[in-house]
Amino acid sequence: AARRTLDELVDGLDPVASGGGLEAAVTRLAQAAGHVVRTTGRIPRDLDDALARAIWFACAEALANIGKHAPDAHATIALGIQDSPRALVLTVTDDGPGGADPRGSGLAGLADRLAMVGGELEIRSNPGVGTAVAVRVPLGSGPAPAPPQDGALALVPAGVEQATVEI
Repeated sequence: AARRTLDELVDGLDPVASGGGLEAAVTRLAQAAGHVVRTTGRIPRDLDDALARAIWFACAEALANIGKHAPDAHATIALGIQDSPRALVLTVTDDGPGGADPRGSGLAGLADRLAMVGGELEIRSNPGVGTAVAVRVPLGSGPAPAPPQDGALALVPAGVEQATVEI
């Protein structure tokens, strides 16, 4: 029991490096929130540890917000690589009541954390439609990709190779 407790503590300190990479860490995160996870597609595995942890943290914050503000909502996590400019893209969407405030301390802190690795955060939240959190972190040189301007909640841009974890 003590060994299991220590293992869980260590996993919590660095959930990405503790085994299985980003896909496994996101899956464990969703399962810990009490959701069933279905994974399809290809999750990128050649990520810098700092970028992977930033993406995991963004996913954790988005899921925590869903649990707090839309506990009965259906959520989808999409993760993939955008080719030009090359970037890692994470989207977490839900069909809850909407109304998320990007100026809230959790989301503002998340935007600051992502900026430390050159990433960007975009929030779209429409009453009665749900909330979408999009994260873009550049891979290699060049700026992070610009967010889409079409106003839709589908935030994974065309040309992104993605995998989906449905919770």
